[in-house]
Amino acid sequence: MNNSAKKNAAQTASNLTFKISPVAGLTVSWETRLLNDVLYVELPAGILPEGSKESLVTLLEYAEEKLKCKHVVCCLNKNRPDRVSLLRVFNFFGFQILPPGHQLVVSPCQDLLYMAYTIERDSELDESDSDEEADGKTKRQRSSSSESTDGGSCSDC
Repeated sequence: MNNSAKKNAAQTASNLTFKISPVAGLTVSWETRLLNDVLYVELPAGILPEGSKESLVTLLEYAEEKLKCKHVVCCLNKNRPDRVSLLRVFNFFGFQILPPGHQLVVSPCQDLLYMAYTIERDSELDESDSDEEADGKTKRQRSSSSESTDGGSCSDC
């Protein structure tokens, strides 16, 4: 990779904080890092707050539709007491555990477990989705998301 390509690759990393309100009066925050076409989501320590499952769906939709991501990678501490239930929940959503040397694991850490959700693209569906949205129709309800430049990443080990 030449210096120009390295510089462009470095410029595509952004920290984003998503604040999603799945129901009135409840806000769930997700700290993420967008690197090229992959959104990395770091699960906060402790029990996930109420509304996390609903807000995760919204986050996945946003990553697919607005950020045009190919993957969403979640990382969590292997020693979490709720690790087994989190693995079940993320597996239900379509996430798969990544092996330590996988290309999507950009900052390997022995204490972290990485799971990836692959977003499948179909060019015909993408075109029909944008046509429907142009007509004022949407396939899914969306909650509002906000972005900021603060946030964490899965690379903090």
